[in-house]
Amino acid sequence: MSAQTQERIASVRAANGILCGFLAKSGELWIGTNQGAYRYEGESFTPFTNEESQALEPIQFFVEDANGKLWLGGSKGSLFQYDGERLVDHSLQVNKPSRFAK
Repeated sequence: MSAQTQERIASVRAANGILCGFLAKSGELWIGTNQGAYRYEGESFTPFTNEESQALEPIQFFVEDANGKLWLGGSKGSLFQYDGERLVDHSLQVNKPSRFAK
């Protein structure tokens, strides 16, 4: 990792508090912070928001499933899936009917 890359990561860390990191099979570096998720693209970080363009809650984990889909987990129980362009919220919400409800 170049010195410039290390400096950029340090700046995100200082500003947002890094909680976790993940290197996807695609080679993308993802960072979970107290302010949400960021993807490092070699030159800069891209912040990700939810479908309403609001900041995400703190992101505590990343995982890739058997199909190569990236999933992000938030500190308040949120679950997001990266569809290649945006994060899609798959969280169960208390006041929203669930397809699993009887």
